[in-house]
Amino acid sequence: MIDDKEFVIKYKHELEGNFEEMVTWFLNVKLGISTRHIPPFTSDNRSVDLLDLYVVVEGDGGYRSVTNDNLWPVITKDVGYEYHDGEFMRIICDTPECHHF
Repeated sequence: MIDDKEFVIKYKHELEGNFEEMVTWFLNVKLGISTRHIPPFTSDNRSVDLLDLYVVVEGDGGYRSVTNDNLWPVITKDVGYEYHDGEFMRIICDTPECHHF
């Protein structure tokens, strides 16, 4: 369902909360990590919409493809942030939990 952009747009509000709950559960229960803030915040205190980030990264081939093609600044702009936030977005996704979704 998350691969269907029209579905995501139509049900974004509901999916967003469920996606964050899933990420929180995965971090806390499955991986035993309780130190990450969900949603994460950029250095200028803007929250990162994990669902948007996930959809855009997957749409561009996934974490490895985006990293190999050095697309993080572009991905960052696509989700509404500045080019300089690209490394932060890569770090958010460079975790075992991100690679499992």
